[in-house]
Amino acid sequence: MQNKNLNPELHELETALSALTPAPGQLRRDELFFQAGRASVRKRPVFWPTLSILLAALLAVSWLYRPAPTTTERVQLVQVIKEVPASSENTFRRPFYYTRSDGTDVTSYIALRDNVLKNGLDVLNVKTPTSDHAEPIKRQKTEPLTRWNWQKLLNGESS
Repeated sequence: MQNKNLNPELHELETALSALTPAPGQLRRDELFFQAGRASVRKRPVFWPTLSILLAALLAVSWLYRPAPTTTERVQLVQVIKEVPASSENTFRRPFYYTRSDGTDVTSYIALRDNVLKNGLDVLNVKTPTSDHAEPIKRQKTEPLTRWNWQKLLNGESS
């Protein structure tokens, strides 16, 4: 593209540049991306793997060269007590003797509690005042709650 209005200095530069041929590119796209990926990866840690290998080697060496266990004999006298076989007639529940800090005996309370837990509230023989309009509450025998009858209980059904 020659322009007639150019001054002679620029005309000489234009002819010199047109005589040049482009050199082939030194930049290859695939290699550039490969090198960029390699540079982006973190360097492999050296300290912790080396430390763990060193500790494992020390553990193995200490396990191999540990001292042999020493055995010591100790004589100990043991008194053997003959057990008397208990007959079914002589077995009984040993009563507990509890006392409070004020010195009162609470064994009777424990016996009463055990009796109530075993036989229910009827053993207390407590008479509740009833009015003319209310009926006394009667204890009903119920079956124990199991996984098969809990749904009946929730629905209000009786068996």
